[in-house]
Amino acid sequence: MLVVTTFDLPGWEIQRVCGEVFGLTVRSRNAFSQMGAGLKSMFGGELQGMTKNLIESRNEVMGRML
Repeated sequence: MLVVTTFDLPGWEIQRVCGEVFGLTVRSRNAFSQMGAGLKSMFGGELQGMTKNLIESRNEVMGRML
């Protein structure tokens, strides 16, 4: 399966357009990281541990779809 973000791909025959495609995965964090994120969220700012977890989850899902 070739995944592209364009409507035309020279040299290829497009057989099906799926529209927006996405995947999901659920991950848990350890209790200490979760408590730290809870405290930080009270004061604002990026929750870097959560961001890292989301990036890893997205990469895992993309790998599964391909």
